[in-house]
Amino acid sequence: MSAAKSSWIRFSERFLSAIYPPTCALCGLDGTAAICEKCWEEIGSPVFEVQRHAQGDPLDFSVCLYHYGSRAGQAVRELKFHRKTSLAPMMAKELARAVDRLSLDDADFVAPVPLHWRRRAIRGFNQSELLCEALDAQKVRREAILIRHRHTKPQANLDYDDRMRNLSGAFTAFNCEGARVLLVDDVLTSGQTARECARTLKSAGAREVGGLFWCSSLNRVQS
Repeated sequence: MSAAKSSWIRFSERFLSAIYPPTCALCGLDGTAAICEKCWEEIGSPVFEVQRHAQGDPLDFSVCLYHYGSRAGQAVRELKFHRKTSLAPMMAKELARAVDRLSLDDADFVAPVPLHWRRRAIRGFNQSELLCEALDAQKVRREAILIRHRHTKPQANLDYDDRMRNLSGAFTAFNCEGARVLLVDDVLTSGQTARECARTLKSAGAREVGGLFWCSSLNRVQS
């Protein structure tokens, strides 16, 4: 049902774009791609750098291309909350460049951070899945090895301890024994969601778990 709704949203956008001229999803400029040249300049150059995490952190490394406080963060908000899914392919291409530049294609699987089915049904899509689609051209296999089986509160308004309790036991992983997994998500905030995903994957036998994010609200990942 949710997959059908997601397909319908994309079909509707293609239909409307055939009638109305395309506009920049960030500034509204007519006759441009989903992100116009000026907005790309304001987003800036991506940071292709692997940050290794401290020993004992379930997330072994992370890559964050942009900072959330820039136009990159606006792209996330427009995608998630205003359903401007035309942004996803352009954002995903930058993630694919990171996979290539940083040799992240040695992972066995690339896995989107999952949404609970209830939230996915309301939104109509999982933005992390959309961002993973451009990675199909890479050597990494996109697999649904991680599911979110428990509905959780939004993390944004919770403190550190409440975030940990909120996510504890929310995910289930399978078919990842001995695997190297690359998680993909739109934004890294406190890092608790990514860490709980990594913890779940490692409990199911994953050997290494890293994270690839479009942007981060942190100057560096908390360890």
